[in-house]
Amino acid sequence: VAGATHATLAGAGTAGAAVVSDSTTGEGPSRTPPPSPPSARAQATAIAGAIPFSFPALGLAASPPSATPPAEAAETALESCSDPSAPNGASPFGESARGAVSSGGGASRASTAGGSASSRPSGGSGGSGGIQRCFQCTCTKCTSKLQFRLTIPADGEARDVSTRCPKCSVTLKMRIPAAKLEGAASAPKEDVSDDALWAMRELREARAQEDESDTKVPLSETESLLQWHWANLEYGNGTQLCNLSNRWWDADDEFDFGGTHHLLPEGYGGLLEKLLPGLDVRYSHNVESVMRTADSITVEAMTPTGKLRISADKVICTLPLGVLKTGRVRFEPSLKPSKKQAIQRLGFGTLNKVLLVFERAFWEEAEGKRDFWGVAARSACQRGEAFQFWNMTRCNGKPMLLVLFAGRAAKLAGSKEEAERAAVGATLRALRAVFGEDKVPKPVSSIATRWEHDAFSCGTYSHIAVGASTTDYDVMAEPEWGGRLLFAGEATCRQHPATVAGAYISGRREAARISCDLLAQHRQHAEQAREQQGERQQPDEQQLQWQRFLQQQQQQRRQQQQRRQ
Repeated sequence: VAGATHATLAGAGTAGAAVVSDSTTGEGPSRTPPPSPPSARAQATAIAGAIPFSFPALGLAASPPSATPPAEAAETALESCSDPSAPNGASPFGESARGAVSSGGGASRASTAGGSASSRPSGGSGGSGGIQRCFQCTCTKCTSKLQFRLTIPADGEARDVSTRCPKCSVTLKMRIPAAKLEGAASAPKEDVSDDALWAMRELREARAQEDESDTKVPLSETESLLQWHWANLEYGNGTQLCNLSNRWWDADDEFDFGGTHHLLPEGYGGLLEKLLPGLDVRYSHNVESVMRTADSITVEAMTPTGKLRISADKVICTLPLGVLKTGRVRFEPSLKPSKKQAIQRLGFGTLNKVLLVFERAFWEEAEGKRDFWGVAARSACQRGEAFQFWNMTRCNGKPMLLVLFAGRAAKLAGSKEEAERAAVGATLRALRAVFGEDKVPKPVSSIATRWEHDAFSCGTYSHIAVGASTTDYDVMAEPEWGGRLLFAGEATCRQHPATVAGAYISGRREAARISCDLLAQHRQHAEQAREQQGERQQPDEQQLQWQRFLQQQQQQRRQQQQRRQ
């Protein structure tokens, strides 16, 4: 955009500083540091003086700067600003148009659907070497959705963006978050290693390449089938392919179980119900901290009636990796650096499902009683969107379809109702493309999962991200605090990560670890008691058999390790 851009930043109830940049001459900005705002509202206040844009046909026309007074522009703010390509960002946009981006000098401008977004990084320039990302916002005055592309600097720093709502003409300002490595978003800077910084740069480049290739250009049949198989890989890993380590992403394949596939009619909940009798399971206990004391470990939880503290000799932590990444649960003393780095390096993605119930199984009229089928995307940007259908009719006797959303398409944006409506709409479009518009009725009921928004999971399962390796799973399984704090869950099982089998195996592993410790303590106490009584006895035959058994187990493990090497 040629010509000077004049903008006045409005703080939260305080006067801002003028920012002037001439993108024609390339002169740098003249800036007076604004006072620190008293609240986070300064990150979402209105900005005056942005240039509105129009979209005639295929061209992009600019009009002169607006002279909206700061007080008038500050009447509304931006409700949300999410980046679909970020680890926990929103999903790709729907049918709304996307704009192009142009940049020059010290400031960048991103076009929106009927408006414009001008931006300035909070540090550095938005010139060459940036990464093009997609963003979506909601105007709180008229609730219009604004979508735009913006080139952010390669250093990943945050930046301020201003845009004009195309519906109500209100000028808005938002704060674009910094691009971060998946898994490193919650890690303090002192915990980020050089390897993590390298992985962050590699991941940015990979995502930029994928963003560039995920277009709406129609695919050939061969390309469409290839995209379907890529979506199936993203389903298996719970993330986009660009997030995976080329070297280690499939390292667990050699440990795969054989046999046929089965569905549990009652789900995993039915399986857990069978394990509950005799166990003290407490719901609505939100764990806030795990603390080590001189003689025990204390778990502090928030309950409906207030805070509760539970003390124990040992604690097994089965928090999902996604929850550990957020840092919401506090460990005192802190976990060792190697454990925190493993939490940072491993990835934790998402997979979502849509369940549709119909009055009749119309698909069986055309396809028979097959258990599942796939639908290939027509363009790369639709990869993973309602790409695999499971026929649940034979499982529970009801006309039901379970539909998978993987990769980028798994990140369902908006409120719960908006996300479910968009996911169901995409599913029905895929069904009607296969069976015909008049053959697919409206579903009787529907449900859509949103695992990435569940505070007690923050996703679905782990994967080996760029910069991580299989060793990180072993580090995740290591006990802490002298063997008193143990860890279990799929992200601690190197042989079977991302599976319920791996979570179950890890639970048995930690239970066995505790049993061995208890047995050793029992023997030690018995030996001490015999010594005190002066009854030093020779070990009986049962003890000798147990010792021989342990020796055999150790020898077998050494042989297995040698064979692997």
